[in-house]
Amino acid sequence: MTARSGRARRPAFSLVEVLVVAGVLLAVVAGGVLYQVSGQRQSLALDFRAASLQSAQLVIARLQRDVAGMVPGPLVRTFAEPTACREVTLTRTSDRSDPRGLPLDAREALLTETVRWRFDPASHLLSRNGEPVRAVRMESVEFTYFPCRPGDTTPPYGDTLVVRMVAVPPEALGRVSPRTPRAVYTARFHSPQGTINHLHEDWVGER
Repeated sequence: MTARSGRARRPAFSLVEVLVVAGVLLAVVAGGVLYQVSGQRQSLALDFRAASLQSAQLVIARLQRDVAGMVPGPLVRTFAEPTACREVTLTRTSDRSDPRGLPLDAREALLTETVRWRFDPASHLLSRNGEPVRAVRMESVEFTYFPCRPGDTTPPYGDTLVVRMVAVPPEALGRVSPRTPRAVYTARFHSPQGTINHLHEDWVGER
């Protein structure tokens, strides 16, 4: 007489159950991978924004110092719409000084120096007097200089410099596409010396 076990044998997993479990596991793994990739992209985007902002602030701070000490140029009697270009040359008060601490030479003439800002689209470097600004690489940089124009009521007033900088991730420099992330920074600087010395009655800056 054959003895029978008191516990029923459990049937093996069916094909449907195996496929369901495999599908759930696959969905979990895929979700984890997508979450990690998304997190990495967000982290890279934040890093790019922070780095580009830091670079733009560095350039703006140095330009602001140059323009603040800019020596007024000749008055422009006829108005022509300025064009944006990759370089600009400014004449500013020199950092040198006489024994009294004044920027004057032995004949009491103002000591000046020429500052040339230039963007090289090949290397994507911005330089000041031939020396590249450290840690700053841009896709493009454009300068627009508005000279003082007596009698013209079109702003900006006085000697004004506008700079526009476009930053992209380092790996995208020179290979920008419509999907490339970018950050655009625009700054405008007024020359107080140029305005005061020209006695521009339409000046609307700080008094």
